[in-house]
Amino acid sequence: MFRKSKKEQADIIVWSVFYFNPIAERETENFKAEIIKGLKKLKPLSYHFEEMTAFLILRIYLHSTNFMNNPFLERTPNDETLTLKTILSNLHQLLAINYEQYLQMLKKRFLKEIKRNRELKETTSILSKKLQLTEDEKNCFVSIMLEKIKDKTDAYYSVLKKASLFLGGSLTNNISYLIFSQKETELTIKKSLLPLLDELILYNFSPEYAIKTQIILKEFIECIKKVNQKLKLNRQKSLDLMSVLDLLKGKSFEVLDDLYELRRQIARLNRVENEIDVLTKEFTEKDFSKKLSELKVKKELKTIVRQTDQAITELNRWYEHLRKIELLKDLQENTVTKDKKFSDQLCDLFVKMELLRIWSEFFYDISYYTIKKGRALAPIEIEEQKIIETDAVLVVKDVYKTYKLPKSRVYALRGISLEIHPGEFVAIMGPSGAGKTTLVNILTGLDTPDRGGVYLNGKNISIFDDTELTTFRRDKIGLVFQFYQLFPELTALENVALPAEMANVPVKKAKEKALEKLAIVDLSDFVNQYPDKLSGGQQQRVAIARALVNDPSIIVADQLTGDLDSVTGMQIIGYLRKINKERGTTILLVTHNKAVAMQADRILTIEDGEIIEEIDMAQLRASD
Repeated sequence: MFRKSKKEQADIIVWSVFYFNPIAERETENFKAEIIKGLKKLKPLSYHFEEMTAFLILRIYLHSTNFMNNPFLERTPNDETLTLKTILSNLHQLLAINYEQYLQMLKKRFLKEIKRNRELKETTSILSKKLQLTEDEKNCFVSIMLEKIKDKTDAYYSVLKKASLFLGGSLTNNISYLIFSQKETELTIKKSLLPLLDELILYNFSPEYAIKTQIILKEFIECIKKVNQKLKLNRQKSLDLMSVLDLLKGKSFEVLDDLYELRRQIARLNRVENEIDVLTKEFTEKDFSKKLSELKVKKELKTIVRQTDQAITELNRWYEHLRKIELLKDLQENTVTKDKKFSDQLCDLFVKMELLRIWSEFFYDISYYTIKKGRALAPIEIEEQKIIETDAVLVVKDVYKTYKLPKSRVYALRGISLEIHPGEFVAIMGPSGAGKTTLVNILTGLDTPDRGGVYLNGKNISIFDDTELTTFRRDKIGLVFQFYQLFPELTALENVALPAEMANVPVKKAKEKALEKLAIVDLSDFVNQYPDKLSGGQQQRVAIARALVNDPSIIVADQLTGDLDSVTGMQIIGYLRKINKERGTTILLVTHNKAVAMQADRILTIEDGEIIEEIDMAQLRASD
């Protein structure tokens, strides 16, 4: 990065948006390097790349005086003073060339991976064997499949090329100038676009994606319809037919998942259309309104929803035909291999299933694109403060966490923000995979956020070093786990006293504190018992006492009733309520059990890494 610039030093800020492949790290780094090489000629004050789910954002901070005598800028004959439009047109040309080269690299990588895909190779080989294809027929089938995938790949990447959005805006007078890659549209708007730039990214992506998705679904529906018509008339059961259908049946389950993933993507695009409609009511520029109108795809999105419904219906018919064939008693000789037309239809269905899978996975990240009040294109980066002034015990500000896997990404947390005040009993509820455990790990310093901050008693634990985190977890947070995590060779008393001893409390004093905490959870008669002599509920009560022993600022209980029966589980929650009410201890309870969550004063529901609902149970109970 070039020398840091303060916001007031730049009079122009430029945004450029690219759909990118998060997994293709080498290609993406090469793409960035080429852009940086070109940017140096334009002498920006600073620049910054940021990955926002499926989109790569480039922010460039500029000062117009740096451009006046720049020999690398192309000017029109009448362009005596360098305008914002001229500057951005030059940048657009530079970025567009590099993005085209990047897409070519991605396409080459993708096709190479397809050819090397072991699962696809094995499946096509098994299918060819079951259909008794000759070596020439098998090679022809594989060749046709790869050629169709290649053709669709061109369609995939044409979507990306047209979906990139180049944005520019002046910081001094709020005039925004846009270059859309869709139809190379250029717009000048006498108003800041910052409030809706996040939405425009996805909005600009929608048209090409919707058109190509309709084609993919139409081809799949037509193909499976033909196969279903053939199966409906089938009255014979044969070994080759059953083996081929079993293979395709397994793949059809994957297709169902792919269809539901497409529905998620469509739902996300539909929401952004509604958001744009609300946010653009104040814009009076006719050209801008016309451009937004051209990008509307509500009708197309409805068509895709109908198509996915139709595809699911055809799949259900497919399963019904399979069940009827399985119930036939007489086993005939090979029938599929004698029917060349039907054999070709089954091969084509396999290819269409594979194309649908690739398409769904290709745009998987779209469902998780998260908008946070202009966060993606904010002109300045969020500052991570070491200390904040707050009355809350725990403050979580815009926390994101993404896990990079070899061939995908898991968007565990997407802009989580919350506050927990002294003496509160808060429950976080959500299904498996919602992000609850990731959130607990970050709140307790076991993991770090990609962005955002976690403040305990006003201190940002996200920037603590290992020593500070160890001390923090020991003294400030009491942890209670689902599986107790007690030392089997230590008694209940010794287990509870251990954290105090680690905090340099004298052994005698530590045991006195441990006895006091065990009394709170009614285990005074079991202090010398080892864990294997205690019931599950008693072990969890020991774990609660241990969490209390250092008088922490907050107790974090993660799925603590998950290993217990419902009656014992509610008894354990009763102890937490008692500790919260009588001692004023702040408690954060994480659970997927609604009945357990309802015992808290406040319930935060998390889904797909976002808080989607907050219920004030204390207020509801007070109103009853």
